[in-house]
Amino acid sequence: MSEVTISGTTINLWLLFHEIVIFRVTIGTDNRISELKKVIKKAREPEFDNFTPDRLKLLKLKNPVDDEHISDIQNLTLQGNEDENDDVSLMKDMRKIATYWPENQAPSEDLIHIIVEAPDLSEQPTADLESALRNLDGKVDLMRTELENVYEISARQEIAKISSSHYSSKFEISDLNDLVQLSLPRKKFSNENPKYDSQISIQAYRADKLANHIYIKNMRKKLEDSISYIRSLPKNNNFIKNLNTLADNAAAALDAWKAYEKKSTGSSQNRLFLANTEFLGVMLITSYIMDPKIAIENDHAPFNKVLELDVRGRPTSYDMNNISIEIGEIKLTTKNLHHGYRQLLIRLASLGFVIEALNSKDGEVGDYRCELVGILYVPKVPSINIPNEWEDGIKFPERTKHTIRIVAVGDKP
Repeated sequence: MSEVTISGTTINLWLLFHEIVIFRVTIGTDNRISELKKVIKKAREPEFDNFTPDRLKLLKLKNPVDDEHISDIQNLTLQGNEDENDDVSLMKDMRKIATYWPENQAPSEDLIHIIVEAPDLSEQPTADLESALRNLDGKVDLMRTELENVYEISARQEIAKISSSHYSSKFEISDLNDLVQLSLPRKKFSNENPKYDSQISIQAYRADKLANHIYIKNMRKKLEDSISYIRSLPKNNNFIKNLNTLADNAAAALDAWKAYEKKSTGSSQNRLFLANTEFLGVMLITSYIMDPKIAIENDHAPFNKVLELDVRGRPTSYDMNNISIEIGEIKLTTKNLHHGYRQLLIRLASLGFVIEALNSKDGEVGDYRCELVGILYVPKVPSINIPNEWEDGIKFPERTKHTIRIVAVGDKP
């Protein structure tokens, strides 16, 4: 499927799928809903691989909600031939995005705006053996997804019971704004000096400081080194071939960044570009915290384009100098615990560097305390042993303390 070209003013939309899965996509106001469906299908690969994008149904919420009120919209839908009711309206393929969000009414980036409904693959007819086998594969994948969802729902219910903190779920971090938003409470701290006291101004202030920290730490050099290391490896398996594709994407992003810097009017514009360019900031920070050789030896990429969070506890803080962040990952089995453990470390270290950046000035890191807690939620098991080597090659800021706990919740479906 070809990529959709953004047309018009760029907007970000949060969507809800399967009543619990929250994800974000980027589209333009001059794009049509049919193109938005293609973007959504691409964003949910491989889960949406077994049907065409036109079979998606998109319901626009008349009253968008934040991630703390998902329960208010989980059962909303349209009945029969309805196009609209008191809660949602059907988004029609031929209409432009601007039909639903005119230029002067941009959707809030803190709220969920669309419910995504996918077709029931179990009812698709099969014309021959080949299509029957493809359909069977789709059903197996769908069954696996449904099993994971059943366990995930069960796990989340138990997490809510055993935790005194408020938890929210399913976040996708693709730029610096996402990183600062998920690292800190929305309130302004006494040692912050945004231009205005509005939430947008506070967010922009923090993203600018994080972008500046990336420049000071010369994280670009570390990403370039990781790209070079990937390209030095023999392309003798699909894993390395996929890494080379990732390296090509990163190199293209770096080239675009350098081209922008040549024509920009100053450092503040460079930082703004870095803060708002999708994937670039995440690739820079994750490459900075990982040793590429050790990462690949542990069967994962030495940097990420996107960081996904299963569970996030509400960040707690007394001020910018004393921050506590808790995140979690839900695993259906303990077979891939090694991968999940390291991915959780990478996410914690990335958030840790956000806090370091916001406590730095002119390259000097201030005196602060940051506690990073990661929790791996797994089905009930007798015992789990975590070797120290699982933490090799992942760097944390000096003034952060990190802990990962294994917590058994729910029952395996």
